[in-house]
Amino acid sequence: MGQDKDLVQESSLTFSNDSETKVVVPESQKLEDLITEQMLNNESISATQAKHARRIKAKLPAEKSLLAIYQELEFTDRASILKALRKVPVRSSIGTLLVELGYIKEIDLRNAVNIQRQKTPDKNLGRVLIDNHFLSEDLVLDVLSIQMKLPKLDPEFSKNRS
Repeated sequence: MGQDKDLVQESSLTFSNDSETKVVVPESQKLEDLITEQMLNNESISATQAKHARRIKAKLPAEKSLLAIYQELEFTDRASILKALRKVPVRSSIGTLLVELGYIKEIDLRNAVNIQRQKTPDKNLGRVLIDNHFLSEDLVLDVLSIQMKLPKLDPEFSKNRS
């Protein structure tokens, strides 16, 4: 278990979703680290696999989610990541979840937030992402269900029952 704790780095990162708000988050509190810890506890991945994926991430020129790297290396699958995420006791914004899960790039998230502020301040971010074709409605519903720790409901089911 001590080897697993070495995987959590003690640096910090600055996350900013606009030019005015900057939040410094300890690296050990990053969502991908919490999910990694949960997957290690569930034995969905090994400490060696997690360490290997981190080394690869450090060498990549572009920002890539650690969780996406796990999947590309076939260390785990999306279902295992989502299962671990549902057990993580952290409440993150939908934007953070989408970036960490590798569904959207941080630049696309920034663009969507800018569109929201400038053109559609009355719409929530999920709707802006859907309306501007960043993501599908189904994917946004999946992530919202994870964020709220609720099962996903199929809107078509309720339409068919009426």
